[in-house]
Amino acid sequence: MNLLKNWYFLLLFPLISGCGLALSYILRPCKLDMDKHAVSVSSCELNNGVYMEELMVHSFHENGLPDSAETIVRVEGFVSGSDNYPERPVKRLRLDKPQEPYKWSMDSMKYYLKINSNSRQRTVYRYIAGSNSIEQVEGFFGVINQDTFKACPLTFKPDTWYFVHIYDPSISAIYVYVNKQNKFEVHTIESGVSPI
Repeated sequence: MNLLKNWYFLLLFPLISGCGLALSYILRPCKLDMDKHAVSVSSCELNNGVYMEELMVHSFHENGLPDSAETIVRVEGFVSGSDNYPERPVKRLRLDKPQEPYKWSMDSMKYYLKINSNSRQRTVYRYIAGSNSIEQVEGFFGVINQDTFKACPLTFKPDTWYFVHIYDPSISAIYVYVNKQNKFEVHTIESGVSPI
C-alpha cells in the first residue's frame, strides 16, 4: 500500500510544482523598461496606455527617489476610440513613432507633488490661479487637453526625473531618471497588491 501512495505522489508532484511555477509567473509584479523610443513591459499589458510627467524635483528621500516635485509637462498615451481597443495584449508602446490605435495628449498644468517616505503614495496639490496657494487634489486625473498627437510629444531630457503610470495594480509608482549620458534608470515601487 505504501508503494501505491508513493506512485500517486510521483504522479502528482510534477503537476503541483508546475502549477506553482505558473502561479508565481502570473503573480509577479510588472517590470517596465523604457528608453526614448518605447515603453516595454513584462507580465502585464499596456492596453490602457501610459501616463507620464516630467518633474522638477525639489528634494529627495533617503532612498534617492523624489520626495517633493512639481510637474513641468504631462503626457498621456491612450486608446483612441472605444471600438479600437487592442485585440492582442500590448507589451511595447512606441514613443517616437505612431502606433495605432494609440494617440497622445499633452498639457503643462502645474501640480505640486509630495511623495510619502516609502514612495508608494503621492499627494497632489493644484496651484490656485492668481495666488501662491495650493489645494489638495483627490484621485487620479489625466491630461487635460483636446489636442492629440500621433507620437509621444514629450522630449526626454538628460539629468531629469519622470513619473510613469501604467495602470497596473501591482505597481504604486514608477520613477524614471534620464541620466547625463541619456540612459534611462527605471525605479519601480511595488504596491504589494496581486496583479490578478
